[in-house]
Amino acid sequence: MIEFSSDRTESAQLDVLCSLFEQLRPSSELTPSVGFYNRVLRRIEKVERQSIWVPFIYSRSYPHVAAAFLVLSLVVLGYVVAIERSVTDAPYNLIGDTFSPTLEDQRDAVLMQILAHSRPN
Repeated sequence: MIEFSSDRTESAQLDVLCSLFEQLRPSSELTPSVGFYNRVLRRIEKVERQSIWVPFIYSRSYPHVAAAFLVLSLVVLGYVVAIERSVTDAPYNLIGDTFSPTLEDQRDAVLMQILAHSRPN
């Protein structure tokens, strides 16, 4: 421990701190060269862009991709609605030479039988 007289204690403490920080400062051999951090950042960005998600993240055609998915979903929706209408619009399905009632007609007939059924007392 270093002891100083009371009148110069504050300036001596500053001198000790300055010399301590000078000793802790890395030498010029350890400091990175000019542009080191820029090169590191460029390399990190290069590694990040090698991901499989790059075409989705860095795509410049977001509106085109969104429009394509929207058109595709509308086409599929139209197809599903058209198939549903064609199935439900036909009152009877033709099987051979005879007509058979649709599933909806069969349900109605079963419900009518259940309602008309009388319970024995």
